[in-house]
Amino acid sequence: GRPRVGDLGLLAFERGELSCLYLLGVDPPTSGAGTIIAHAAFLTDALREQADVVLPAEAYPEKEGAVTHPDGRIQRVRRAVRHIGETRDERQVLDDLASRIGLAVTS
Repeated sequence: GRPRVGDLGLLAFERGELSCLYLLGVDPPTSGAGTIIAHAAFLTDALREQADVVLPAEAYPEKEGAVTHPDGRIQRVRRAVRHIGETRDERQVLDDLASRIGLAVTS
């Protein structure tokens, strides 16, 4: 079948075509030369061993917002507990990171 967009990024990283890979809630690929920045709610062995930077992400009960399901339904998600430690909203982290590397972010 046809590769998904996320798969194309992983393939490019593994071939050395990308110098940095930003992962949101998934384990890193097993190969590839470059910097791996991971944003994860749980520190797995793979992240500990392979990621250059791991940023704390929200666990599901800490999230606020909406989820769009594959069939198009939109579900509201309400935060059940406060953020723990240095965890912040994913959007805040992405906005800050983009700003620091000089990218304009629009909402």
